[in-house]
Amino acid sequence: MRRKKIQRGCILLLILHLTAVYIGHMQANNGNLYYNFLYIVRASIYMAIFTAWGFSVRYRLNAVLIRKYLTCETALMVVWMLLRMVKHNFTSSVVIGRYLWYLYYVPMLMIPLVAVFASLSLGRQKDFRLPYWAHGLTAMTIIAQMVVLTNDLHQKVFIFPEGAKVFSDSKYSYGAGYYAIVVCEAVCILLAFGIMLYRCRVPKRRRVLLLPLLPIIAAVGYLAAYTMQAPFIKKYAYDMTVSVCCLVIATYECCIANGLIQTNLYYGELFEAALFPVCITDLKQHPSIFSRKGRKLAERLQHGEIAPEDTERKRTRLKHSDIRGGCVYWEEDVSAIMEDIAELQDIRESLEESHAIQVEELRVNQEKTRLEEANHLYTQMQEQTAGQLRKMEDLLERFSETDDPTEEKQVLAELMVYAAYFKRRNNLLFISEIQQKIRGAELRYCLRESLSALERTGVSCSYEAEIRGFFALEDITILYDRFESVVEQTLGKLLALAVIVRKEGDCFALYMNLSLKNAEELQFSEGFETEHEDEDAYLLSFYLKQKGGGSDDEV
Repeated sequence: MRRKKIQRGCILLLILHLTAVYIGHMQANNGNLYYNFLYIVRASIYMAIFTAWGFSVRYRLNAVLIRKYLTCETALMVVWMLLRMVKHNFTSSVVIGRYLWYLYYVPMLMIPLVAVFASLSLGRQKDFRLPYWAHGLTAMTIIAQMVVLTNDLHQKVFIFPEGAKVFSDSKYSYGAGYYAIVVCEAVCILLAFGIMLYRCRVPKRRRVLLLPLLPIIAAVGYLAAYTMQAPFIKKYAYDMTVSVCCLVIATYECCIANGLIQTNLYYGELFEAALFPVCITDLKQHPSIFSRKGRKLAERLQHGEIAPEDTERKRTRLKHSDIRGGCVYWEEDVSAIMEDIAELQDIRESLEESHAIQVEELRVNQEKTRLEEANHLYTQMQEQTAGQLRKMEDLLERFSETDDPTEEKQVLAELMVYAAYFKRRNNLLFISEIQQKIRGAELRYCLRESLSALERTGVSCSYEAEIRGFFALEDITILYDRFESVVEQTLGKLLALAVIVRKEGDCFALYMNLSLKNAEELQFSEGFETEHEDEDAYLLSFYLKQKGGGSDDEV
C-alpha cells in the first residue's frame, strides 16, 4: 500500500515537471506578454515539487542525521527559487534586486556544504559527530557568503563599470573573489563526491555502486556545458537553479534506491516474517496484517472468539496494545515464566519467614538504641543544666513557702527566666545530635525568649543580633551560655539590659550593657572585658574566635 502511494507520487511529480518545462517554453516564446505570470506559475510548481520531496524524505527515512540534512537541502532549494521569483517579478528597485542577486549565493554555497555533511552521515548512527575539519569548511563557506554580501564595499566578486551611478546585474564582470567562491563550491562538491564514492564501495569488495554516481557525473557535465554556453543547454536546460536542484535530488534518490540511505519501506515484509504470532487490526477489530504464525490468531479475532480482556490461553498469554488507527495483538509464551513464578513463590515463603525474624530483631535493636539515646540525652541535660535545675527547685520551694502575692509573682518571673534558658539550651542539645552547623537566627530566638522572660521581672530589655548564615553549633552555644551566666549573676539587681551580638571579622562579639540597682563591684566570669561606666552601669564585652567555617546563606 505504501509503495503504491510512492509510485503515484512519483508519477504526479513527473507530470508537474513536464508541465513546468512546457510553461518555460511558452514563457520564452511569448516574450513579455505573460512573462511574469508564467514565471510565477513555473517557479511555484518547482517549489511545490521540492517541498513535496522534502516531506517524502521525512516520511520515508528513519536515519535521523541524513533526514535532517536532506530537509535542510530542501529548504535551501525552496529559498533559492523564492529569491529568484521575488527578484524577477516583485521588485522594480535596482538596489533591492542587486541584493537579492547577492543572496542567491547563500543557498548556492550552502547546498554543497550540506551535501558534504550528508555524505559524511551515510551509514552513521544518530550520535555521530562531524569531524573538526568539517567545521573549517563551514567557516570557509560563511566567509565566502560575507564576501558576496559586502561586494558593494570592495567589488572583489562582481566588478561594475567605473562611474556607474547604479550597480546592476546587467553590466558587470567577475573579480578574483568570484573565482575564490567557485573554488569553495568546487571543494565542497569534490569532497561530497569523494566521500560518496568511498561510501558506495561494497564492504570487503572492490565493486562500486555506480547508480548514485551517475547524477553527480551528470551535474559536473551540466555545469561545464552551462559555463561554455552549449546550444543544447541554452535551449532545453537554461535554468541552472532548477537543473542543479533536480540533479541534487536525483543523487539522493539514487542513494536511497541503492540502500546507502536506509528507508522504512519494507516493514510490512519484515512484519509478515516475524517468528511469533502477531496481528494488527483496525478500530473495528478486523485483521489488517498478520505474521505467518499469526494467521490462526487473525482468524480467531475475525470471528470474535478472543476478546481483548482475555489474558490466558493454555501456556500462552494474549496481549494487546493500542496503536494509531487500530490495535496490535500478540501471543506470548509464558510457560517458562510460570515455572519461574512457582519457584519464586517458594523462595518468597522462605524469605518471608527469615524477614519476619530479622524485622523483630531490628525492632528490638531500634528500641534498645532509642532507650540508650534517650538516656544519653537525659544525662547530658542533667550535666549541662544542673545549676539551673537546682535554682528552679529552690525557687519552687520558695514559692510554696511564701504567702505574699508580690513575692510569689517575683518568684514566678525568675522561674520563667531559668525555664526559658532550660528550654532553649536543651533545644540546642537536641540539634547537636543531628547536625553540627546551625543558623545564626537560632541565637536570636534564644535571646528573644530569655529577654522576654526577664522583662517579667521588671527589667527593661533590648537586643540586636547581627549574625546571618550558618555557624558551628558550639560557637552559638558558648555565646548563649555566657549571656545566661551574666543574667543569673545579676538577676534581682538588674534594672535594664541591652544585648548586642555581631560578627567582627572571624570573631563573634557579645556586648552587654547593664544598669543595676544597689551598685557594687561585681566580678563576672572569665572572658568578659568589664568597663564600669558609672556607679550604676557596666559594659561587658566578650569575644569568641569562630571555630567552624560559616556560610552567608540562610533560609
